[in-house]
Amino acid sequence: MYQYVFFDLDGTLTDSQEGVLECVRYAIEAMGRPLPEGQDLLKFIGPPLQDSFMRYCGFSCEEAQEALRLFREQYVPVGQFKNRPAPGVAEMLGRLKARGVTLALASSKAESQCVSICERFGFAPHLAVIAGSSDSRDQSKADVIREAMGRLGLTGPEVIEQEMGKDEFDSADRSLVYRTTGGKHKYIMRDANYLVEDTLGDFHDQLAAIMEAPYDEIVKGRRIGSEEPVDEQLALAELSVEMAPKDARDVWAYFGNEDVEQIPEMTTAEFLAVAQRR
Repeated sequence: MYQYVFFDLDGTLTDSQEGVLECVRYAIEAMGRPLPEGQDLLKFIGPPLQDSFMRYCGFSCEEAQEALRLFREQYVPVGQFKNRPAPGVAEMLGRLKARGVTLALASSKAESQCVSICERFGFAPHLAVIAGSSDSRDQSKADVIREAMGRLGLTGPEVIEQEMGKDEFDSADRSLVYRTTGGKHKYIMRDANYLVEDTLGDFHDQLAAIMEAPYDEIVKGRRIGSEEPVDEQLALAELSVEMAPKDARDVWAYFGNEDVEQIPEMTTAEFLAVAQRR
């Protein structure tokens, strides 16, 4: 049974769109720059803001840092209070904690803001760690997750081994690790929207196809941004606790895949022809 569950904040535990976009507009206008078009503005929800200012506004690194400062100037007194908790989140966190699951928050939002929001919405009592970016800059999600894991004393696949025992999950067993974290598992779980052969050519072709796809089609693959995908992710967190799977193959079978022992040996084309996704 997994004993640790990490959550993001914006678009996962809360609906932050109104407050975030208002403060993004404030920062860009204060910099005297034109606002991105509507669809690009929505892309500011989720990723580190400093990166988004550079990507969608053409800011230099120094300009993006100043825009981030302006964003926070408006977000702390105004924007964060236009944040809303996703329905039932506090209760769900309470149920998971009562079952012995250790819960943590890992967000690229400033940690002081994460703490304030989690306390206001009643999340904080259920979270063993609330980890966010420093007050001076946004950090990557990977950095924040590593920080949260460090505070909990956890490292990589060894986390699963520590909780399940080496007989059930040997982190030195690379095949087991790949089954648990690899592309086929992510595709079945819809954590990956596309799966291609491990070649530069196939990756390039798929990326080119995505760039040509209508925006509405791309949005269908999002796992944050509205209540429906958030509800799905919360339900999966509870399902993982109820199932207590010992191997990714247990999960594959649960979602209707046959011959799960053969899935790791299949080519990408063979797998895509038969894969049942959640």
